[in-house]
Amino acid sequence: MPTRTRALLCALALALAVGCSDTPSPSHGAAGAGPAVARIELTWWDAQGQRRATPLGSGFVISKQGHVVSAQHVVRNGRKRQATLEGAEDVRLVATFPGAGAHEDPLKVQLSTVAEYPDSDLALLALAADPYSSRADPRARDILDGGNTLGVAQLSIEPLEHGAAVVLSGYPNGQKQLRRVSGRLVDATFLSEVGVRNEPSPGWIDRMLARGIYLADMDTRLGYSGGPVLLVDTGGVVGVCSAIMLLDVSDAGAAPLRFPLRYRSQITVLIPSAEVARILHEHGVAWREAD
Repeated sequence: MPTRTRALLCALALALAVGCSDTPSPSHGAAGAGPAVARIELTWWDAQGQRRATPLGSGFVISKQGHVVSAQHVVRNGRKRQATLEGAEDVRLVATFPGAGAHEDPLKVQLSTVAEYPDSDLALLALAADPYSSRADPRARDILDGGNTLGVAQLSIEPLEHGAAVVLSGYPNGQKQLRRVSGRLVDATFLSEVGVRNEPSPGWIDRMLARGIYLADMDTRLGYSGGPVLLVDTGGVVGVCSAIMLLDVSDAGAAPLRFPLRYRSQITVLIPSAEVARILHEHGVAWREAD
């Protein structure tokens, strides 16, 4: 995705001030919870000796070896944030998983970057050796020793039709607990019925659709970037949350709806799982296909 396009999409996301009907999502390890979803954070020690953290986005576990998929702009934003931290020590990119019970502390594991793909806004990360976490939390050591009990995503790579029901998991606005928001996939015909404001460039949507990019009608907030989007029918991951676009719904009341879903003021851009599978294959990472 061109730099100008990414910048414009980021500006659109920052300008949003819409309601969100997101709901709590089960913690990792819960039955039917799907893949383990992490809050991607940058952590450091400040000049006063206090450990600080800033949320960057979301990501999810894709292999038993501890590989994690997120959006590339999440990692890029972490580097930009790090560049502003004067006097900071022990700066790390960290995956934080919420506790599975009311009295269980979150699991924090350092991340290393395996590869970044700015054009498709995808990043492949890995849970890395983290002395800080592994000393304090034996769960981290279990993962690093190959005993990964976190839920591993299953990819659904078959093309999906307009109206398919999906759900996005992540950490909107850096919330501590995992949240989810539901919606449906839409196509170019749907968009022509309502129109899109602030399209990054003429024909951008058509070009993205030609590449297999999915568009979903759901109320997405900042912080969901990099989170997995699951097909409701199977639980397979169909895409990765990448960006938000604004819709012009001023005349939506006269437009014919082809499924029973209200018009919202935005569209969420999803990078399809087929693109994720291609990157995993390139790096020799085994992945599972959804049943």
